[in-house]
Amino acid sequence: MTSPIPPEFLKTLTDERGVSSTELEALSLVLTGKSTQDEIARSLGITPIALRKRLGEVYRKFEIIGTGPGKLVELKQRLISAYQAYQTQSSRRRDWGEAPDISVMYGRQEELERLKQWIVKDNSRLVAILGMGGIGKTTLAVNLAQDIEEEFEFIIWRSLRNPLPLDTLLADWLIALGNQEASDLPTDLNERFSQLRDYLSQHRCLFILDDVETIVRSGDRFGRYSPDYEEYGLLLRQLGETSHQSCLLLCSQETLRDIRRLETTRPSVHSLPLNPLPDAAARQILAENGLTGEEKWDSLIRDYQGNPLALKLVAATIKEYFNGDVVEFTNLQTILVDDIFRENLDRQFEKLSDLEQEIIQSLASQDKPLSLRTLQKNNSISFSELLEVLDSLRGRSLIEKTGGDRKKTSEPFFTLQPIIRKYVKTYKRNDL
Repeated sequence: MTSPIPPEFLKTLTDERGVSSTELEALSLVLTGKSTQDEIARSLGITPIALRKRLGEVYRKFEIIGTGPGKLVELKQRLISAYQAYQTQSSRRRDWGEAPDISVMYGRQEELERLKQWIVKDNSRLVAILGMGGIGKTTLAVNLAQDIEEEFEFIIWRSLRNPLPLDTLLADWLIALGNQEASDLPTDLNERFSQLRDYLSQHRCLFILDDVETIVRSGDRFGRYSPDYEEYGLLLRQLGETSHQSCLLLCSQETLRDIRRLETTRPSVHSLPLNPLPDAAARQILAENGLTGEEKWDSLIRDYQGNPLALKLVAATIKEYFNGDVVEFTNLQTILVDDIFRENLDRQFEKLSDLEQEIIQSLASQDKPLSLRTLQKNNSISFSELLEVLDSLRGRSLIEKTGGDRKKTSEPFFTLQPIIRKYVKTYKRNDL
């Protein structure tokens, strides 16, 4: 009979407890159970009393008390339990890829709990976190994945900031899942899908795809794939419509049409648009950046619509040039569009169609929300065209719908966030 615990693992475990080599040798023989302790003592060239002393030291180092053979039984149980836990953990594979190292998440507890409900309790197969750049999609996804990782055998995080063809992404996933070489993979896309479905059905896997908006085409309405990435629609449909026990989590500035369609027909598909941070969480950002002039914090938060990235960037400027005094900064009555935030918006605005550009310009020209009728009149387009464009801009997280004055009309009004209006007026007036 052999020991139920591999020698390498047993040595690692006993080394942590300070067990000597002679004590380990005695313990290893006793664990096999193939000989009596007298026989083991003879094989080691020591007396039975010396053997019991060595085992006594092992019990002491593992903090096992008592008398009689029960101590050996308890030690065996502890060692076997430790090995089983190790096996379970080693069978779980974690490939965090380009996931950022995030230590703090501001607010979002309600959103975090809703995602946990969908993914862990409801076994949702396809979930999207949506919102404009800097709103906290990636931060929320990282915290979610860390919170629920014990629910999954495999976790694989990938970013599409530099987008990959679908067959390349599938190959990457299959290699990570199966610990196999690229040369062993099928070359046919359908065969790769078939192999992926097998893994998704047999194992509980969580895939996270960040920066998904990069595979969306430019110059067209929202959520349509670029020609080189149209096969991603097949991926979403495969994962959203077929039965399996895994989940694909997407982070995107732009709603994908497949997500919207599947969400209306499949109870296992969900999207979560992120709203601005609650005031308390936004104020925490300002406080942790050492800002003063608290009486103007609410005004600053409104100007930057509770966007965590925008607030952190403007806080750094206020510290650098205004000694951290928010009052001094707000007295300038300006909105700062930091280069980092501007680059993010540049990428989004490159995707706009001509009509979307016209509507954005109309909204940027006014500091107040505009009604549906006003936008239709100002841009001389049909209501059907206008509704399609507005839907597209909302799908890109670039405009907001408000209720207007409900006492006078139920007609919807639309507006831009202050920071987007400033960006358009400052950097895009000649482009749009």
